[in-house]
Amino acid sequence: MYLFFTICALSSFFIFQKKVKNSTFKKYLSLSIFPVMLYCLAYGLRKGWGTDYQGYSNLFEGKSRLSIEDYEPLFQAIVIFLRQISDSSVIFFVVASAMTIFSYIYVLKNNRDILGLGLSLFYLSSAYQASNLIRYFMALSITYIGIDLALRKKWFSSIIILLVAVLIHAGISIFIVMILPFFKFKMFLNLKYNILLYIVTALVSIGSVQSLFGDIIYKGLTSLNFGGLQLIKYADRDIVNNYILGTAWGDVDKSIFYVIFNWLYGFLFIILGHRLIKQMPNINNIEFYYQIGVWGAIFGNIAVNTEILYRISISFTYLSSFVYAYIIKYNKRLSINPVIFVLFILSVVYMCIFSLKQIYRDFDVLYIWN
Repeated sequence: MYLFFTICALSSFFIFQKKVKNSTFKKYLSLSIFPVMLYCLAYGLRKGWGTDYQGYSNLFEGKSRLSIEDYEPLFQAIVIFLRQISDSSVIFFVVASAMTIFSYIYVLKNNRDILGLGLSLFYLSSAYQASNLIRYFMALSITYIGIDLALRKKWFSSIIILLVAVLIHAGISIFIVMILPFFKFKMFLNLKYNILLYIVTALVSIGSVQSLFGDIIYKGLTSLNFGGLQLIKYADRDIVNNYILGTAWGDVDKSIFYVIFNWLYGFLFIILGHRLIKQMPNINNIEFYYQIGVWGAIFGNIAVNTEILYRISISFTYLSSFVYAYIIKYNKRLSINPVIFVLFILSVVYMCIFSLKQIYRDFDVLYIWN
């Protein structure tokens, strides 16, 4: 059923693009209900996908050892409100799923020429993490809207929205702090600098180098308490070494093909995205989103085996997903070498398939009627 729902959702994105091509923003929002509904069929009605799912299901239905008071105040308010509507946790997962896809539909409101492909790439690349990091993605979706508001100089509204995100998951504050400099400084527009930094960080990502940071991370976690119990629980030396630094991830199904295509995914984005911003600079906020994608690729090299940092890196990468769509759609206009373009397409397809493969590897892909 999941693959069927996925095909339906992806199809709805392209139909949505056609329907809203020249529509008003009001109609754009009203018609978005259809792709949102199909996304919710794929993810909102899922059952038992991973540890987080069961944890939040038990929390919602009052079966958890943790109390709702252990979480951020706005998250508490959301759960309490939804409990008034239904005793079943299904409503919680439907709302969380709707928030995730609607936020990206909102971000792409001025990029309608690549709307279908942009939403599809976001859907596929984020499939696994969106299914697993439920509360984080609720906060992340709100943050994406806050970022869009900031880009349109609506500072007060942006601050309020970002505060809402923090009150859902305090850990999102790290991502927010890291993205703030991008509004003021143009840090990743130099192609040679970007390539050099990407290669260096790719080398630094070797596990033996990462392990040098174990004590630093341990001390940092014990001095911070972002998100209450949700972050401080990592402040154990064994957990730092095994899960945060990634040595326990060594048996994850990441073949040589994953290593190659993951590297190409970021490397070619840096090169081809730079060509895009030079030849098509009038695309809505394209320089900003390109830099976000570059930083996501660079930071992702270091964070690839690091659970907490990896959450932050993918927050940048997913936000810039639609830049990949622009490169694909306008490849001829960008005069991309056919061989390079094929490698780029292969890397994008492989990473999307890998995300779907993780779902089938780690979850019993069931729905509430199973």
